[in-house]
Amino acid sequence: MIRQLLHELEGVRPDTRALVAIDGFDGAGKSHLAAELVTASTLCHRPILSVTIDRFHHTEAHRVAAGRDAEGFHRAST
Repeated sequence: MIRQLLHELEGVRPDTRALVAIDGFDGAGKSHLAAELVTASTLCHRPILSVTIDRFHHTEAHRVAAGRDAEGFHRAST
């Protein structure tokens, strides 16, 4: 999957800088995916930089107050 994503990223505005966002709920794996892409970016001809907004959210106590399941994450994230 990572190689396919790298291939797709190489095709996004190939002659200039491109901004690509990864979106999803808490715990979906966004930061993990971004880290994998940065690590694997040595396989492509385009440097990849990861910028995160992690830690710009409610406290953990607030996020898990509605439960640690998918519905709880959804309620706490909205």
